[in-house]
Amino acid sequence: PPLKPPRSGGESLRSSSLSSAGISFSNKRSVTPQQAGEQPSSPWKGRMWVFSSSEPASPPGIFLPLPQPVFDAINALEPYMPETAGMWAAGVVGVMLFFPLLRMVTARSVPKVIVPPSDEAEASDKLTNRKRLAMESASPKDKARPAEIVCWDPCTMQELGTVKAFTEAEVKSAVARARKAQEEWAAMPFSQREHTLRVLLRAVLDNLDTIVRVACRDSGKTKVDAVLGEVLTTCEKLRWTIGNAQQWLKPEYRESGPMNLHKTSRVEYTPVGVVGAIVAFNYPFHNVLNPVISSIITGNGIVVKGSEYTAWSTKYYSRLVRECLAASGAPLDLVQIVTGFEDAGKGVIEHTDKVIFIGSVGVGSKVQQHCGRLVKPVVLELGGKDPMVVCDDASPKKIAQLVCRAAFQNMGQNCAGPERYVVYDKVYDDFIARVLSIVQQMRQGDPLSSPFVDCGACVIAAHLKYLQGLVDEAVKKGAKIMTGGYIPIKGSRLAEGQFYPPTILSNCDSSMRIMQEEIFGPVMCIARVKSNTDEEAIEICNKCEFALGAAVFSSSKARASRMIKRIHAGMGAVNDLEGVTYLSQSLPFGGHKQSGFDRFAGPEGLRGLCNVKSIAEDRFVYHGSSFMPFPAEISYPSTGQGQGFLAGLMGLLYGYGLSGKIGGLFTLLKASVTKPKMEETLPNHLDDVKESKKA
Repeated sequence: PPLKPPRSGGESLRSSSLSSAGISFSNKRSVTPQQAGEQPSSPWKGRMWVFSSSEPASPPGIFLPLPQPVFDAINALEPYMPETAGMWAAGVVGVMLFFPLLRMVTARSVPKVIVPPSDEAEASDKLTNRKRLAMESASPKDKARPAEIVCWDPCTMQELGTVKAFTEAEVKSAVARARKAQEEWAAMPFSQREHTLRVLLRAVLDNLDTIVRVACRDSGKTKVDAVLGEVLTTCEKLRWTIGNAQQWLKPEYRESGPMNLHKTSRVEYTPVGVVGAIVAFNYPFHNVLNPVISSIITGNGIVVKGSEYTAWSTKYYSRLVRECLAASGAPLDLVQIVTGFEDAGKGVIEHTDKVIFIGSVGVGSKVQQHCGRLVKPVVLELGGKDPMVVCDDASPKKIAQLVCRAAFQNMGQNCAGPERYVVYDKVYDDFIARVLSIVQQMRQGDPLSSPFVDCGACVIAAHLKYLQGLVDEAVKKGAKIMTGGYIPIKGSRLAEGQFYPPTILSNCDSSMRIMQEEIFGPVMCIARVKSNTDEEAIEICNKCEFALGAAVFSSSKARASRMIKRIHAGMGAVNDLEGVTYLSQSLPFGGHKQSGFDRFAGPEGLRGLCNVKSIAEDRFVYHGSSFMPFPAEISYPSTGQGQGFLAGLMGLLYGYGLSGKIGGLFTLLKASVTKPKMEETLPNHLDDVKESKKA
């Protein structure tokens, strides 16, 4: 469509002030839909913004899609633009583009790191000639091989080999190597830390297929689950850390106060030394890389102990990290990844400087006790029992897919993931019908056998009996199984691996164990809000000892936000999964109550891996001593003026109202000029010494 005529006489915008910058605007199509025999299907199609120094009839330069309303706005404003507007616009755009382009040209190049698979299990989706373990007896511990960890694929039960089980002494040695490397690392410039993480970020993308395959094989998740939960989150953490960490770790200047006007006050964040991390099995790649990234950027060394149930994958991830350290010029021993049982965990706790633990409440309380005896700081992330509230004005149709992703992502083995679905009576039946129709069409099996598999296996075989126990107890108390809720029978297809079918339970209430204990499995527990009131929903949510995350869905954002504030949780999401808070890596991750304490991620997580040092410093130097002379009134030996002087000073600084401050000033001046007389002579220190010697 033709432009509306600007100014007068049908003069085109080409002749306007913007042409002074050599910029022309046009909505001409390079190939019109009419020429192609079709009509535009959207307001964007065929309308272009042309940057060109040529006449409108000439072949245009760079095209940018621009909808017709924007052209109308340009034409409406064009008569009011000054003749030099184009020059100014071009200048601003040039400046905006110049510095990013300059940084790109002058930036340190990031080497490409490719870490090839070392065996068939890392290289291929299908394994051949592998021993299959019996699910009933499969265990990482083998009495015949106490120094090794037995590893297998939880979907096929095929043995993957063994991994070294570190002893406490070997972990101590690994900590010593990391400590030596950390001393060198802390002395390097911050730009080196950022460069190392850039190398790691590129390596993650360049080795994506192998990283995903290894995670799937070791933990039984689908490739989509692996990319979402393992890799995407890791890349986002790397991006945020590279771009933002320095501003949160540099010295922070703060107010000095009226008593210290002549001084500056700052906080400095220095590395703790060597961080020890003991991480869970649910996301073997991200759980290892997460503390590694934070430790590298904060100038620390780190020793990470992965779970014995996903020890196999750490072989590849260790090689990946080590190659990135080498390629970036970082000390090779800066990151130590160890595997093992209780002895290895004890070694991490005993010999590192700060501990991060991700796991169960039972083990976490033991870690806390151990750290308490050592007076050692610890971060505890102990899981959750997150509620998802579906209000009476929410749309089950719109959120059904999101709800199912929340429940069955990674087979429900998520720290921050909903396990209690608190649904208002008004939408209760519709909600169940919609999620049930989705779950009934989901496919379960070996994720590496087909990209169409939706659900994989549980990491720990014994966990299936725990899940069944929770389901059975809930059913006895009145819960109803809508689908799933059983351990596959021997001889069936799903009995060949550690599979528990996606399960939906309705009619759940807070008296059931399944509504109080962490499930960590593919079970959706739905509770009804009978009164359709927010008060009842919040009461159900808070009737639990966990407080990690929460989510509320409502057509009213203000209502959902108010409810989130009242629900006990360390993280909350309005009209989305609480897991989205983790995609905002500027936010701290963690909870309270039985979910643990302290945080990782965000500025709080980075600063948590630092020793905090407060520094006060004179603004001006006065012959190497304090700029302000020490008041004679409070100097030694006492002149008797001290109390009056300080009382006046406090009145001047903190007195109530103007009269209080003036009164303080007079008291201060009076105390400064009036020296009380000593009524009796008091012996000084030398007199006491002489008397003592004489005695």
